[in-house]
Amino acid sequence: MFKFIERQKVKRENSLNGGAAKFAHYTSVEAAVSIFQNSEIWLRNAINMNDYTEIKFGVDRIAQFFNKDTKQGAARRQRFNDFIPGIFENAASIYDQYLDDLKFESYILSLSKFDEQNESDGKLSMWRGYGGRSAVAIVLNSQAFNSDSNYLGIYSNEVNYLSEVDFDEVMQSFIDAIPNEPIEQTPQNVEQAVWSICYWLSEVALCTKHKGF
Repeated sequence: MFKFIERQKVKRENSLNGGAAKFAHYTSVEAAVSIFQNSEIWLRNAINMNDYTEIKFGVDRIAQFFNKDTKQGAARRQRFNDFIPGIFENAASIYDQYLDDLKFESYILSLSKFDEQNESDGKLSMWRGYGGRSAVAIVLNSQAFNSDSNYLGIYSNEVNYLSEVDFDEVMQSFIDAIPNEPIEQTPQNVEQAVWSICYWLSEVALCTKHKGF
């Protein structure tokens, strides 16, 4: 299970080229001036993003994927519980407790990968969508976003644009990575497994968008 999480971390680091990649934040001239003058940038509540259903898609797909009333959903839950008895219900209970906070207390800053070689002028779709007639793009180094830190409670994750079928395949790859042999059920191992699952579910809920977005 933990190997899959580590692979995802390596995949993200590779996609950012070890911090050499760049991001662009598209905004208006007025907002850009405010960012530099005040040395601060405001994050937007997730429910106030362009499409309020963005988080709903991930949350709904998770619920459907693990629906205990379906044969497949029950089998997926059981795969976790074969690893540590009762682990999925424990993790899902914590995830459910924090679900409202995830929906209503998550604040997001949207960044796009900036391809300096092939798109030196930025993405046309982003110019059209943000900043109005006086749009600018603030280009940022990605190194800071590639670091693990709990200091500010700010985390970076790549957004995945998936169809329903693609979503199920990605989720299944996590389940397939669960070891076949149960681990020693020490309090530390159980706690690590519970929070790993909770973090994974939260990340999927926040960072999975339908391909149509």
